Order: sequence, then structure tokens, then C-alpha cells
Amino acid sequence: MAKSMPPLIPRANGEGILSSLKMTRAYLRDPPGVMQRLYERHGPVVEIGLFGMRAIVLLGPDANELVLLNRDGAFSSELGWDPVIGSTFPRGLISIDDGHHRDHRRLIGAAFKAEPMQAYLDGMRAGIGRDLENWPLALAFYPEIKRLTLDLAAQCLLGLPLGTRATQVGRDFITMLGASTALIRRPIIGGGLWRGMRARRRLHRTLLAEIPQRRRSPGPDIFSAICIAVDEHGAHLGEEAIVDHMSLLLMAAHDTTSSALTSVAFLLGRHPEWQERVRAELRVWTRDNRGRVTLASLRQLELCEMVISEALRLMPPVPSLPRGLTRDVEFAGHRLPKGASVGIHILHTHRMEELWPDPERFDPMRFTAEEVRRRHRYAWLPFGGGAHMCLGLHFATVQMKLFLAELLGHRRIVLRENYSPEMLWLPIAHPKDGLNLLLEKI
Repeated sequence: MAKSMPPLIPRANGEGILSSLKMTRAYLRDPPGVMQRLYERHGPVVEIGLFGMRAIVLLGPDANELVLLNRDGAFSSELGWDPVIGSTFPRGLISIDDGHHRDHRRLIGAAFKAEPMQAYLDGMRAGIGRDLENWPLALAFYPEIKRLTLDLAAQCLLGLPLGTRATQVGRDFITMLGASTALIRRPIIGGGLWRGMRARRRLHRTLLAEIPQRRRSPGPDIFSAICIAVDEHGAHLGEEAIVDHMSLLLMAAHDTTSSALTSVAFLLGRHPEWQERVRAELRVWTRDNRGRVTLASLRQLELCEMVISEALRLMPPVPSLPRGLTRDVEFAGHRLPKGASVGIHILHTHRMEELWPDPERFDPMRFTAEEVRRRHRYAWLPFGGGAHMCLGLHFATVQMKLFLAELLGHRRIVLRENYSPEMLWLPIAHPKDGLNLLLEKI
């Protein structure tokens, strides 16, 4: 008896530029709504045309586990990310596979161990405190937090003193990030991709010139730690690889952290009862630790971490993750063909009602230890998962806790009544108006 063929993968929109543009516009306006409608109509597997490219989207926690665990090596990060960010962020840790990824991750991971992380704490805390003293009472939060996290990235990641060089690095990085969602995927002079590639060349030259000095006289920063790290044979990472990895680490420490803290600020302003609960926890923490900040003491801030986790559920900085298929794979009764672009959708998973009852409701109690154990382990993944899970997730969490400790110790976040800013989800989730709020002194 002949084996039955797997059903064809349903297409959400037709071929061609106009069809892709129509889907892209709808997606940019409302990615969670678009993905929910596709899921209801087609189930967990659907093909779409988006940003001029075609991809198969796999929806739900089982799909996330299949792709991110990648037990058979069929899902290539390089093939997934290269069409999106390859022109501006090539060969970073998220977009290399197999042995190279494992070896590079081990070397870079040395910069995020407990001892160097502790060394970053005091500098981060002092930098946050100094900066917050100068924040106005009424402000657009997102631009301010982006500026602060860029300063902290220049200090803790790159070891660059604040000034012209650090400012130019930030501008180049932001231009590079914007190029990842340019609708025209060719470097036409004056276009977004062309500007991003030009910015990458400048950033590349800046970081490359720093490496010899960092190896002669390393500082207490992540860039220096990566420059001097050696493998089991005593070999350093290549200079080009260091530059590529640092570009990606800047993204995690600057833009994604800014997005996450903006979401936390909005949700604490909208839910003042939770703001007071976190503030009370921080007061006890400050008293008990007598002002001394350690990695161990930061783990005591359980309510603070639950609020951060719930904010990342509702508004993950990166809504989806791409991969490319190196061989045929079957999932949910469909054959996914070799060579296809495949994506999972974090934002959709984070709002699935079967995983998160009343999913639009802000409820940090979803992240008690008992609730976390009960859920599918791939139901919450703002930092990705598997071998490519974000290497800087603990660094980001520490930075967010330090910021909230400094902010909520002296200010109260206040939003005007019924204020609900429009969200822009790409390239990094943030409010369109920058999140206008008041910071009342307490």
C-alpha cells in the first residue's frame, strides 16, 4: 500500500511583491492579531510572504521546542538569520551553527561568569544612579532609557569612555539595526540597507582598532574579557569574530534591554498596586543588604523578577526567530522541505489562551515557581532557547533589577488616565510615542 503524502502547507497569501507588501503592512500594524488569525484558520503550520521573503511559520510551544532544541541539526540559525541581518550583523553568535557556535559560545561565555559579572555590578549601579538624577519629571521614557543603556553598554561591554566615540558607536549600531527590516533588500544608495552596511563598516573599524590594546592591557569590561579569552589550546578568538560577536552583544545590552524596561515601566505605571509591591520588596532588600549589591542578593528580588518576566511575556523585544532547513522535517502532519525558511513566533506563543488564561491581563503571579513548573517549558521564551539561548540573559536581568532598584527607590511612575500607546513591534518592540509618563519624587 502506497504511503500517503503529507498535506500541502497552507499559504496565507499569494506570490508576488504586492501580496508580500499587503501582508507586511498588516503584520507591522498588528503582529499578534495577524498570527492569531492565521493560527485559527490554518493551525500551527502556515506559509506567508513577508518583507519580500517567503517563510513557513510554526506556531505554538511544540513548534518552539522542535526548532530550538534542534536535536537532528535540521534547523540552521545561519540560514535563518543571514537573509535578515547578514548584511549588517554577519557571523554573530546567534547566526552560526554546529561546532563553531559551540566553541565561540564557550569562549564568550567566560565574560558572563559570576566573577566578571560581579565586577560589572558596581559600575552599572553607579552609572544608573548618576543618570537618573538628571532625568526630568515628565519625559518620553523610551528615548531616555535607550540613551542610558547605550551609555552602560559603552561602559560595561566596550569599556569606552562616554563621548564622541561612544556616541558614534551608538548611532552606527542603531542604523545597522534599522537596516534589518528595510523593505528593499538591496543596498541602493541612500536606502536603509545601504546606510546600515556603511554604519557596519565604521563600527567594524572602530572595534578592530581596539583589540590589540585590549589584549595588552585589558580593562574590566566584556570586550576586554572576550579579547583575552583562550580555548583549551591557548588560542584567542579571531579579531573578525570578536567584532562580529560584539555587534550582537550590543543589540542585547542596548536595544532589547531598553525595550524590556520600557514595557516594565508602562505596566508598573498602569498597575500601581504592583509598583508598590515591588517598591516594598526593594526597600526590604536595600535594608537587609545595607546597600551592598551582589549577584546573590539580586536573586532575592523575586517579585521584581516576576514583573520583568510578565512584561517580557506581553511585550517580548524580539517577536519571532528565523531558521533555515538543511533537510526535510515533518511537523503536525506536514512535510517541511529542505531549503525552506522557517520561523517560530514568540509573541504568538506568549498570548495563546490555552497556555496563558486571559492572556492580555497583566499578572506577574503567572511566574511563581509552581506556575512555571506546570507550564510547557517552551511557552515562555523571550531569550530564545536551546543551544542558541541568549548568552547575556543574566546580564540583562541584573541590569533591569538594578535600574528598577534605583528608579523606584526615589520616583513613582505615573501614567495619564486611559493612556495606551500604540506599539511598534519591529525591529525591536517599543511604543510609537516613546511612552510619555511622569516620574513623581517620593
